[in-house]
Amino acid sequence: MREAIVEKGFWYQYKYLIEDEDLKSLNKYKEFAELLDICKKKESEAKKNEKPDLKIIVPVKMNEQYQHPLIIALHG
Repeated sequence: MREAIVEKGFWYQYKYLIEDEDLKSLNKYKEFAELLDICKKKESEAKKNEKPDLKIIVPVKMNEQYQHPLIIALHG
């Protein structure tokens, strides 16, 4: 986890880290508290900078005789 957060810059949702049963035993360690703090700051920063985005991609050759498939992708 330290490698992912410190060295690679990834972060995990703060709520997940403090509520996950598998991680509760780590709460007593100073290093884990430091990782929590890093993740909390990165999560807060990400929330400030997030912007919803809508992309519509139309087939290059539109032809009314051909039924184009509809694909919808959502990511949260």
